[in-house]
Amino acid sequence: MFKVACHIEYLLQRTDCVVVPGFGAFILQHSEARFDSNARKFIPPSATVAFNPEINHNDGLLVSSVARASSIPYETAAREVFDEVETMKAQLNADRHIDLGRLGSFNIEGENKIFTPCRHNHILHVHDGLSALEVSTVEMRADAELPVSDRRHKRAAILRLDHAIRVAASIVIIVLIGLICSTPASIDDRNMTLASVYPSTPATEYIEEPGAIISEPDITLFIAEVNETQEVNESKGDNKPTEFRSEESDPYILVVGSFDSMSQAKRFISSKPDKFKLSIIESDGRYRVYAATGQSVAQATVLLQNEEFASIFSSAWPCHK
Repeated sequence: MFKVACHIEYLLQRTDCVVVPGFGAFILQHSEARFDSNARKFIPPSATVAFNPEINHNDGLLVSSVARASSIPYETAAREVFDEVETMKAQLNADRHIDLGRLGSFNIEGENKIFTPCRHNHILHVHDGLSALEVSTVEMRADAELPVSDRRHKRAAILRLDHAIRVAASIVIIVLIGLICSTPASIDDRNMTLASVYPSTPATEYIEEPGAIISEPDITLFIAEVNETQEVNESKGDNKPTEFRSEESDPYILVVGSFDSMSQAKRFISSKPDKFKLSIIESDGRYRVYAATGQSVAQATVLLQNEEFASIFSSAWPCHK
């Protein structure tokens, strides 16, 4: 089984979407508990794995998982994921089928990749052991056998009993409130302690003798001197385009779009500002539009620090040529 399949299964236990760069996204679809009225069963919650080939950009989640598990740099992990994805594509095209363990399998039908999830997957272990609960209908059949008039009398009797219980409970509550309000409470204030912000000392200790002078505490007022000549320098950042690199020999590119044809890629470039100097590279039957290159992922993504570029191309991602 492919190495990335284990990482996808691990990540789906913590997130609902895992993107395999250049291949597609595995999405976890949740089904809540429900009642099947036809089968008269309560169906427990469940989760199934779906696949969307249109979401295939590198969001870094899968590559980071491989890098952490193998204790290797991000660039090395990205290359390993890229190589394994290419192997998956080649095997799928050659055998028309690949198996991804507990995730499911892929088959080629015409020009499309068809994903079939594993019927007994355990991606979410919280649902393990839950089974459908069948509802017994014995009481309903016994009640249905009664004549219509008897059923009406039975429901009327239940309503009268419920009304009588409510009236009795209201009377009990009224009596209790009356008893509480009419019963005097004796309060011994000789040893009463009152809350105060002052120390709990008898009041007689604070009585001053006639003619005594009560001294007030000295109050010192500190006034901060303001230097009128003091100046506050505020640095204002500019939003100049970040320096970017564009060398054909660089192994990494910053991709801003991926298309099926050259005409689509050119239309995309024509709709964007000229200042970023977008270019096109063809790889694996895809036409990728990129804005910068680099000897490493960090160097290729320097342009993302530019606010204007990041706002226009928010989904840009690094890719190995």
